[in-house]
Amino acid sequence: MKEKNVAIIDMGSNSVRLVIYYINDRGAVYKLDDLKNSIRLSSHFDVDGSINEIGRKLTIQSLKQFKQLCDSREVTSIRGVATAALRQAKNQKEILQEIHKETGITFEILSGQEEARYGYLAVRSSMDIDEAIIVDIGGGSTEISYMKSRKLINSISLPYGAVNMTEKYFKGFDVVSRQDVAPLLLEVFSQLERIPWLKNLKCPVIGLGGTARSLASIHQAKRRYSFNSIHNYKMDAYDIELIFHYLRRTPLQARKNIEGLSSGREDIIVAGVSIYKAIMEYVDIEEFYVSTQGIRDGICHEIVMKEADVSLDEDIVSMHMKRFAHYYKINVDHAEHVMQISVMLFRQLAEKGAIKYSEKEARLLAIAAYLHDIGRSINVYHTHNHTFYLLSNVNLPGLTHKERLLVALVASFKKPHILRERIQQFNDIVNEDDEFMIRQLGFILLIARALDRTASKQVEEIQVLQEETGLVIVCHVNRKRIIETDLAAELVKKSKKFFGMEISLRPIKKLKKLLR
Repeated sequence: MKEKNVAIIDMGSNSVRLVIYYINDRGAVYKLDDLKNSIRLSSHFDVDGSINEIGRKLTIQSLKQFKQLCDSREVTSIRGVATAALRQAKNQKEILQEIHKETGITFEILSGQEEARYGYLAVRSSMDIDEAIIVDIGGGSTEISYMKSRKLINSISLPYGAVNMTEKYFKGFDVVSRQDVAPLLLEVFSQLERIPWLKNLKCPVIGLGGTARSLASIHQAKRRYSFNSIHNYKMDAYDIELIFHYLRRTPLQARKNIEGLSSGREDIIVAGVSIYKAIMEYVDIEEFYVSTQGIRDGICHEIVMKEADVSLDEDIVSMHMKRFAHYYKINVDHAEHVMQISVMLFRQLAEKGAIKYSEKEARLLAIAAYLHDIGRSINVYHTHNHTFYLLSNVNLPGLTHKERLLVALVASFKKPHILRERIQQFNDIVNEDDEFMIRQLGFILLIARALDRTASKQVEEIQVLQEETGLVIVCHVNRKRIIETDLAAELVKKSKKFFGMEISLRPIKKLKKLLR
């Protein structure tokens, strides 16, 4: 496919949002810009069910701003989609015609099923979870989907959102009592009971949308969470219950000052969280994850699948590692070779009893090895610092927060005291056992990096042998004396400090095959 900038505009009941994506010729996607206006379209309905003049003007004004931004970003195509508010509007046809006349943008109205499917695609392409209930609470509707074996099995759209449920139950309320919430919960429960496939599921719930993001942000602020990321953040049903009561008891004006609650959401957050509370109680599941990816990302992923022939079955982490490599201009041949040497050394050391880890840790090492040079895109000096910054701050979809942090710490490992300083910032996520593991994996990576220092694959294969004097790393090299084995031999002298045993390194010149 040709590289291009595409824009996706999502017109919902609470807000209208633009995201501009750059898609390269390999189908890798990067967000260039985004803009959101909370116009509360579902609050601008006349008694006959039509969107009124104020709503029309706010919509056109926002879309004209978005069009200017798209033009400045040289966007080649704009995909406009509308959800619950336009689905319900009696004058939807006139609104869409006016939008096209004033802005040149064509909008399509998504059905609830289509909206749920795009939410599923967003999760499917950004989270490594096989089975889940996906819940996307918007301003005027809630989409619930069931994913099993990473395939969409069932979905439904309910006419309940944070805005319309606030209008119905909590309009003008300063604080919300248990008695005030009860009718809302009862109405949602009654609808959930009519969904036969939702009963008796035993899998996590994944929350999409502004309400879910706010839940995560508030929870992180209250516990002083150290990792700067919301996507794939894990909570449980009890956390949601506590935040629900905290929000409903807090007066409306005071809610504006709640750390983690985005501006403009203070009046609708109680209704949104109430819907999540009802769903979590009904399905009786503890695990709750938050996704920052939504229907816009699902639509973008669909575009890439169609035009770049990207498969839904491709491993998420591998796919995004390749995208990172392209975006940050990593030497892929070198990265793959260091990864192969690292994993080879890890497995053979494990077989000989020098380390006691599983393939789970081997996978983390492989990812860290592949991305170890990412910091060079910023500067060749203090590369380890830049590598740690990028890997701990840029989302790598498919990994949990702890896995992302472990990968960042292993990839940037240089010296134990530097590692200790970094870990102290994240003692709510990693512990002493993790630190010991990071030191060992980091040291293996240092050896592997040394064994391809010239990025020319001079060391093609390694073997770890048990000899009378101890373990020996035998390196099969193309030349008798190379910088790679000299550097690695110096590192290996420190092996007792990391593995509790002496290890040596021996280069062996690879024999050329004789021509017959």
